Amino acid sequence: MLLKKTAFYGTLIFLITYALMPSTGAPPGAAPAPSPAALNAIKTLEQQFTKELWGILQDSDCILCHAKPKRTPLDLSKDPRATFRLLLEGGYFESEAHHSLLARLTDADDEKRMPPKPRDRWTKAQINQLKAFSERVTKTLREHQVQLDEIFPLSLELPYGVKTAAQPSQNFLTYWQLRQKVKTIFGDDWTRDERNRFDENVTMFGGADFRRSFSETNRPTAQYLSGLDHLARDVASRAYLQRSGPFQNFPDDLPDPLKMKSPDAAYTRAIQRVYNRLLFRDANPQEMQKSFQLIQSLYKAKNQLTPDEYDLQFELIARDAQGRTTLQSIAIPVARSAYSLQQEWADQTKSDPDSDLGTHTFSQPVTLKAKDNGQRLRLTNTSTYGVVSIVAVELKGPLPKEEIIRFKATDKEVQVEGAWKRDKQVYHDNGENKGDSHITMPLKVEQDGKYELKLVYRVYKDRYMSAATPIEVYSHDTHRIALPPAPPMPPKGEAHFWIDQTVDTRPYWDSKTQFQFENGSQGVELSNSGTRRTVTADAMKFVPTQGETVMIRAREAEGNEPWTEFKQGEFEAYNTVGPKLLSDENKNKGKLKLIYKPAKAKQWQPNQFYRLHMHYPSREYVETRTPLIVRASASTPIIRVQSPVRSHSGATITIDASATYNTQQTPIQFTWRQIGGPRVQLKGQGAKISFVTPLFSPHQAGWEGLCQALMKHPDFLFSAPPSLTRTQDAKQKKRLQLVKIAQGLIGRPPTLAEVAQVDKGASLEALVDSYLKGSEFQDYYFRRIRLLLESRGTPEEDEPARLWSYVAFNNRPFSEIMTADYSVDPAMRKQARPAQHGKTGLLTMKGFIKGKPGLPHFNYAAVVAEKFLGYVFEVPPEIVEARRTATAASTTQPGSACYSCHKVLTPLAYQRLRWNDQGDYIEKDDKGNPIDDSDQNAVVSYPFKGQGMEAFAAQVVRKERFTRAMINTHFQLLFGRDMRYQLEERTLYKRLWENSRTSKQSIKSLLKGLVLSKEFLG
Repeated sequence: MLLKKTAFYGTLIFLITYALMPSTGAPPGAAPAPSPAALNAIKTLEQQFTKELWGILQDSDCILCHAKPKRTPLDLSKDPRATFRLLLEGGYFESEAHHSLLARLTDADDEKRMPPKPRDRWTKAQINQLKAFSERVTKTLREHQVQLDEIFPLSLELPYGVKTAAQPSQNFLTYWQLRQKVKTIFGDDWTRDERNRFDENVTMFGGADFRRSFSETNRPTAQYLSGLDHLARDVASRAYLQRSGPFQNFPDDLPDPLKMKSPDAAYTRAIQRVYNRLLFRDANPQEMQKSFQLIQSLYKAKNQLTPDEYDLQFELIARDAQGRTTLQSIAIPVARSAYSLQQEWADQTKSDPDSDLGTHTFSQPVTLKAKDNGQRLRLTNTSTYGVVSIVAVELKGPLPKEEIIRFKATDKEVQVEGAWKRDKQVYHDNGENKGDSHITMPLKVEQDGKYELKLVYRVYKDRYMSAATPIEVYSHDTHRIALPPAPPMPPKGEAHFWIDQTVDTRPYWDSKTQFQFENGSQGVELSNSGTRRTVTADAMKFVPTQGETVMIRAREAEGNEPWTEFKQGEFEAYNTVGPKLLSDENKNKGKLKLIYKPAKAKQWQPNQFYRLHMHYPSREYVETRTPLIVRASASTPIIRVQSPVRSHSGATITIDASATYNTQQTPIQFTWRQIGGPRVQLKGQGAKISFVTPLFSPHQAGWEGLCQALMKHPDFLFSAPPSLTRTQDAKQKKRLQLVKIAQGLIGRPPTLAEVAQVDKGASLEALVDSYLKGSEFQDYYFRRIRLLLESRGTPEEDEPARLWSYVAFNNRPFSEIMTADYSVDPAMRKQARPAQHGKTGLLTMKGFIKGKPGLPHFNYAAVVAEKFLGYVFEVPPEIVEARRTATAASTTQPGSACYSCHKVLTPLAYQRLRWNDQGDYIEKDDKGNPIDDSDQNAVVSYPFKGQGMEAFAAQVVRKERFTRAMINTHFQLLFGRDMRYQLEERTLYKRLWENSRTSKQSIKSLLKGLVLSKEFLG
């Protein structure tokens, strides 16, 4: 028989399934298991069905038609037991239901009746036989109080007869898993130049930070793989240079591999060390040989290993006498060139007395060759403040001749890169786009010799000019690499900073240093002294290492009265706190200041150290150098480093941190370490180091190259290492299982110590128990529930995820996600809720309701039904068209095209009527009438009848659908797909169902059961 497709037949035939075997003890809110007598009665009905109706169904071709997959929504089996259970679960024996067998067989409409033409109708005797059997079914279920939609599916108790190939989960590492994997294996958070590259590239890796991005993917993209290339280079280089991660205790004295055909014992051990740390297994013979060949190939290419441009990267740790530290990264671009590099710094604030032009003459002549097109001068605005300009370059020579050769900045041969602005014969950067603008001028001469070089620039009297502009000359002299001028030292008890308020890509300016404010007179002063543009101001946050943040708003700062309110206009800055923002309106220069004193706040602790976060409204026309003076008793070191803006391979360079200080001006110790680029031999320590910029060695290139290659191996990039299904070695299989478990539960691979535990015989169960007790599990689980519930990262939108996580962490029944009468605050503490919420869990939280409109859109009802009952709604174009004129009442008419979905959606939408789309509780509608938030008896078979969301919640947690949805949600978190509960994974579903009952719906127990299942472990 072809039965009409509906999404819900009292309960959905193709989605709702029930239990036959009894369970031990139902959790709170769950339905009790059926009694042995009830089970026996159902078995008797099954036997009667086989004897009385099975033959008729076969003779009528019902089984023939409905046993063909994808022909009809009702897929029957050729096994009479399976067919009986499917029909029973689907409510097809409910005589009064419009979709029942009896209703379809007796339908007077020949276009709707079953069996369809040209087959004959059932005889009257057959109809009476079906009617009598249906009445017996109804009576038996009523007598034994069996609710079929609240027990484990009968149909799934039968074995699944089709053999299917194993389909292990293959989840690509998410952004968070990749981040934690790098941190665990390499001890590297990928922070370079004081910038967290993971945070900067969160969208490239398909991640979520709950500030700019709110969803996360486990599918690779071209952008992800491109970012991985850069990540692998950075991380592998740092690990090699620091002898960390896979290179811990790594040998430096390996022999030349070009003298071997295959790896010797030393190379074998070294390659296995890298494999075991990155992939948690040994290299197989083929991998061993390919890895060795990779290293050999890089030794063969030793003269081509160093790229034309690369970065030398260092970390500096400054430590005061009390052990307080500050860390800073330094990166120096290095070029590989046939020319030597000479650098000087020009002061462009000075001009000739009778002109707006100024000149800077190189301190030493430069050696140039005739007709050499590679000789050039390069002007850059890197590490500059103020306007950088250029008019021309003049050469005098060859010395001792006095002949002048002039190259104009506007000549055709000049290469202009970046956002330079042309002003007649002048190029200037307008004080913007620092580090991104360069001008290269060829220095073509007709005679070999030494030349005096002079840079001509223009001074703009109404603007800041750069007092230290780097000039680079590529010539045939020896290298001369210059450092920028040292900044002045502030008075004791002060720290001086400058804020570029045009930067609108950061949430706040960060001091990166911590300060102690011991008395009420100390604080932070922001002023308009020496400024030439509009200065703006907002709140200052004093962020402690522990405890509460102190916030002083601009209107609470001393001296705020003369300032005017800043008007944001049409485009509001995202990084402000408000509510009142201040501005000097580019007036009263040198007369306005704001003093933010943390002592004004009750949270202030005089012994605490605070990091400063300055908020400000940003615009392109505001000040680029707003002065900030911090007056404090003590501070962690404030690192100030003088380093070259650029170098060449073979040049000797110096990095100088002598200008580093703290407000108490006590001695500071310095520790340098290299984290990127070819290894250098450092000379000196203390505040100043020097070295010769080197080329890459084949040893470094070879082992870094192998590390980078393994970071792109499937065993590294998938949460379930593919080798797990292939390895025959019991020890390595257990390691890879641990990798899959750890990455699934806590978002990182196992540590060396954890691997050692399983190698020594510790059980996987013991490690799982340890993971589930730790904070890493809590952090990772909370993150994943935020993603599941589509939080936008605010405390309000996080509230549903906090409740869900609290239930999981404290082994509360997962039914409380729907029925809790409490909330959970940002500190994960249980809090009482107003009485109107009742026992509705997250269902009536603003963070869950907002963005999910109720009537007439039904979004809220659809999300609840999908996430907590496992419904899948498809809305074809014809239904969209039908809804244009549909009313809420018309959607629940059995003949309506909307009925199949809306027999659940519409009654649920009625029950939410006391909560508006903003999540506010209301008692009267817009016309002042009392609200009826019952299901309004819209659908006779609606299984969640009652008044309001509490009635819905109380009944939904009893349903098998709810338990299955919760199990499937956690299955998806670990397997990356839906559980095939109707097919070959029905036995797994049965085990998890029993787990949920015996553990009182413990989410931790459910997760443990999943990760230790043979289906997960492979």
